[in-house]
Amino acid sequence: MRTMIDVRCAESAWDRAATAFPRMSRTKTRPPRLLAGLSEGARSRNTLLAALTEQDFAALRPALEPMVLRRRQVLHELNAPVVHVYFIERGTASLLCRVAGHESVEVGALGRGDLVGVSAVLGTARAPHRCVVQVPGEALRIRTEDLQRALVSRPALRSLLLAHVQATLFESARLMLCNTHHSLDERLARSLLRALDDLDGDEIPLTHRALSQSLSVRRAGVTTALGDMEAAGFIRRGRGRLRVLDRGGLERVACECHRSIRVERRRLVCEAVADQDGT
Repeated sequence: MRTMIDVRCAESAWDRAATAFPRMSRTKTRPPRLLAGLSEGARSRNTLLAALTEQDFAALRPALEPMVLRRRQVLHELNAPVVHVYFIERGTASLLCRVAGHESVEVGALGRGDLVGVSAVLGTARAPHRCVVQVPGEALRIRTEDLQRALVSRPALRSLLLAHVQATLFESARLMLCNTHHSLDERLARSLLRALDDLDGDEIPLTHRALSQSLSVRRAGVTTALGDMEAAGFIRRGRGRLRVLDRGGLERVACECHRSIRVERRRLVCEAVADQDGT
């Protein structure tokens, strides 16, 4: 049984504040590109869904819709109803906030160890942040009412997703500490490692603008820091993307926050799985 738990708990390889509804007409949206449904016996690359037992995942499978995530696709709008919850399988998304007169700032990064729509797990009806895809990929989406029914009927699923909520709270607090006390080089390395965990391969399709938004610093500062990393042989920059050449080098530069967040997330998910297995 312990071997099964360890496999399921493998680490993930991890606009403005207003009370009124956003004016949706300002953003031209296209319908999501849906893929063929999940075949019988298919498993998910999302860490949370992969941690479920076969029985619990099978209960969700009919309600899960595979879809393509496009860059800059809006998954949730601030204060809008959460119609779907998304389990990211590949790619990344950002939770964004905006202060009047300033650009949006990333307050959370989501990847294949996450779901988009924590408010639905907590039983609330509206999104607290705008969520936008940064790195394209794929996801499994489920209607909110279908997920909430499953949370009632599948205790293991409820325990797992509540553990994820706790991990998200820990990550938010840790990133606040990180942004206050750690240097730009340390935070940039941490951000690149986080993106790398959520992608396949060693290429990260992020622009300097996206990274500056993520770190809440000027784009020129990010450009200088990336140049230093390239000179050190850690990365190679390209147009709108970069390739990681030396992950170990990035890990040496990064602060301890990346490892701390990853370890805590894994611990909470594994404990939720172990509790359901009675170990």
